[in-house]
Amino acid sequence: MALLLAAGGACALLPGCGGPQKTASIGTLKVRRYREYVEEGRTTVRVVGEVENTGEAVVEAVEVHVTLRDAHGSATGMNMTLLEDLQPGEIRVFDLGVTRHGATAAVTLELAQPTEAP
Repeated sequence: MALLLAAGGACALLPGCGGPQKTASIGTLKVRRYREYVEEGRTTVRVVGEVENTGEAVVEAVEVHVTLRDAHGSATGMNMTLLEDLQPGEIRVFDLGVTRHGATAAVTLELAQPTEAP
């Protein structure tokens, strides 16, 4: 127990140690890759991908929006997932099921600022 207290005291003397972390906007994030899995006869498309924080600060939260589109570009399904606390250099995997309402010709992804604070 004394060792833990001593370590905690030493941390208080170091700049940035235990203090507030620097945070970044979602502009430092990029979708590295993704793949969609469409099974005929099923109403759900599975989308798996990776988001990378290319910046030097933590990104507190980002929404990954997935939209399924038909051959005319109209949305036939959409869903989103929230990724939180992406550390600098971190690559985070997401796995999202999207219910489709019609044929799927394309999948689009968008990273967005969360609508509410995490």
